[in-house]
Amino acid sequence: MARAYSKNFNLAEIHNDVYDEDSKFIYTSDVNIANTVDSATSAIITTNAEHHEIHEGDHYYNEMVVHVPADDVLDIRIVAPDTTKWIHWAIEYNTEAEFEFTMYETIAITNAGTALTAVNNNRNSTNTTGLTSFDYITNVDLAAANADTNIVSASVIGQGHTGSGRSQAGASFGAGGEIVFKQGLGYCLRFENASNAEKYVDWKMEWYEHTNN
Repeated sequence: MARAYSKNFNLAEIHNDVYDEDSKFIYTSDVNIANTVDSATSAIITTNAEHHEIHEGDHYYNEMVVHVPADDVLDIRIVAPDTTKWIHWAIEYNTEAEFEFTMYETIAITNAGTALTAVNNNRNSTNTTGLTSFDYITNVDLAAANADTNIVSASVIGQGHTGSGRSQAGASFGAGGEIVFKQGLGYCLRFENASNAEKYVDWKMEWYEHTNN
């Protein structure tokens, strides 16, 4: 078994001397970290995971507004790819009036809706999303919604009520800021208009696609 420790540390590089289990020297590896240190202050420069994924071209978003008739149902459907490049997803939304919302896991899309566009945050990147389906659909009632979005085998992983009377309400969904979708499964965020008039739902959802190690 090899063991390693670091010596000769400075701001420009780290030397790792690696030895075997008998303390016999094997090799020295150098890690240059000069580009991660601010030259004026010697502060270490870091970015968060989401910002890093933007630079890598693996971060996407979608912004949309949909007017939902009185008592109608809006379903946003997403199907994650069946790969280990997992979807780390979060959403913020506003509703013009009262809506019930439910987040379903393990849905099946029976009838296609209106395709949504996944916009790459890095406009210099040619990468495209790995989502196998990404759309929304509105229906006049729950029976019609369930005919288009099969929830027979689905689990409810989030539920609530947003809005009050005619006031605008803001909300977000995603424990800890994001949900990591299970590979190969379909998800549906359903909004049921609980008012007696056509009202809008607008959202901004963001996600990055990162290979699980």
